[in-house]
Amino acid sequence: MMNNEELKEFRLMLDLSSKEAADLTYLTRQQIFNVENGKSNKKSTMYLMELCYKKYLEDNKNEVKERINKRNNLYSRLEES
Repeated sequence: MMNNEELKEFRLMLDLSSKEAADLTYLTRQQIFNVENGKSNKKSTMYLMELCYKKYLEDNKNEVKERINKRNNLYSRLEES
C-alpha cells in the first residue's frame, strides 16, 4: 500500500486537484489533505485512494500519458532557456 507522500505524488502525476480526487474517491477535500499531509493514517482511506487513483489511471491512460508528455516537454524547454 502507498504511503501518504506517494499518494500525493500519484494524485499530482494524474493531474487531479484535491477536489477532483475527493469526487473520485467519495471523500472530502479535507480527508485528502489530511492523508497527503500525514495527519491521517487511516489504512482504509489510504487504500481507497490508491485503488481509485489506479482505476482512474487505467481508464484514462492515454490522456494521462499526454499530460505527462506535455509537462515533460515544458520542463525541457525551460531547462534549455
